[in-house]
Amino acid sequence: MEPTTLGPAFWLLSTTIVVGSLGVVLLRNMVQSALCLAGVLLMVGGLYLNLQADLLAGFQVLIYVGAVITLILIGVMLIQNIAARYIVQTNRRWGLSAVVSMACCALLIWILDDTTWPVIHRVVDYRQQAKQLSIALLDTYLLPFEVASVLLLVALVGAIVIAQQTEGGEADE
Repeated sequence: MEPTTLGPAFWLLSTTIVVGSLGVVLLRNMVQSALCLAGVLLMVGGLYLNLQADLLAGFQVLIYVGAVITLILIGVMLIQNIAARYIVQTNRRWGLSAVVSMACCALLIWILDDTTWPVIHRVVDYRQQAKQLSIALLDTYLLPFEVASVLLLVALVGAIVIAQQTEGGEADE
């Protein structure tokens, strides 16, 4: 595929990402918003596959969809009465937010349009990069990688313990 042409897979994935992103922002139910976010992140993984970046697609699905969305859903489900009628989940300043968002979008479009993008004609061996990354993660940086995973596990257990505490300060048994 030429660099200037975009295939139908790109347009399908991009349209799905935009629609899913609107669902994340506009839906009032937090669980539905989190599921829309999971769909968006899966479609971003599909874009990586479309760009022949299989390793990034795998990381996208494993880390973001598998871990982050699971943590978001656990957090949403542990919060009691998140969908109760007496909890205000909207803001009255939507007009100001819309104006600021459109201004930021216009600025971003202007910057992107004004930038000269270089064309890179370099052939990259992705298998070699994946091999170097796996050696780095499982040899050089194994200890920090495992420390980070233990810290995430401790944070998850701590969040569950805090969420289960009653108003009196004692945990339910």
